[in-house]
Amino acid sequence: MKWKIAQTTVAVLFSVVCASNAWAAQLVVPGGNSATEGNASTILIASSNVSPFQWDFPAAQLTSMAGNTITGIGFRLNGGSGSIPAGSTITNWQLTLSGSVNAFNSLSAMPANNIAGDAVAVYNAGIVLPALTGGPGPNPFFQIDFTTPFSYTGGDLLLTLVVTPGTASLEVDGNFLDANGHTVGNGQVNFFFYPITQFTFQQAVPEPATLALLGTGLLGLVAARRRKTA
Repeated sequence: MKWKIAQTTVAVLFSVVCASNAWAAQLVVPGGNSATEGNASTILIASSNVSPFQWDFPAAQLTSMAGNTITGIGFRLNGGSGSIPAGSTITNWQLTLSGSVNAFNSLSAMPANNIAGDAVAVYNAGIVLPALTGGPGPNPFFQIDFTTPFSYTGGDLLLTLVVTPGTASLEVDGNFLDANGHTVGNGQVNFFFYPITQFTFQQAVPEPATLALLGTGLLGLVAARRRKTA
C-alpha cells in the first residue's frame, strides 16, 4: 500500500511540474546579443512613422523555441539612453506573429503579402510601460505579455507591428541588417534596422535536469522500499 502511495505521489508531482509556469524560458534573438549591445538602434515600440513595421527572424536563430508556445516579447533601451520612469502610455500596440510567405531576405514591400496563414494577433491593446532602465548597455529587457499566445512550430518567424498614429516614439537596441534579421517599413524592404528581441516561451516538456531529479527521487523510493522489505 505504501509503495502504491509513493508511486501516486511521484506521478502527481510530475504532473504538477509539467504544468507549472516554472518551465517558461527565454530566448534572445540574435543569440550573440544576449549579453552584447547591438550595433544600431531602432524606433519601434511606440512609433507611427514606419507603421506597419515588420521584422523577420530566420529559423536557424529559433531552433530552441520550435514546438513551444510564445507567451511574451521583450526589448531593451538602446545603450546610452537615460532611464524612463514608469507610466509612459502607448495608445494602441498591435503585434501579429506568423510564418512568412516569402523566404528570409526576400520579403515583399507590401507587409500583407508576407504574412502566412498561421498569423495570430498576440497583442492588440494599450500599454502602460514599466520603469525602463537605461545606461551604457546592454540594458535589461522589459517584457510585454501576450494576450493570446502563439504556437511556434518552426521556420522563419515574422513579426508585424501596427501602432496608433500620434503615439510618442521610444528608441530600443537593435542591429544593422544582417543574416539574422530583415525588415519592411514604409514600403521599403531592408531599410530600417531590426530590434534585438527577447521571446518568452512555455516549454512543452520539463527540462532534462528536472526529469533527472524526479528520476532520482523515484530511485530513492525504490531503494527505501527494498530496505523496508529486507
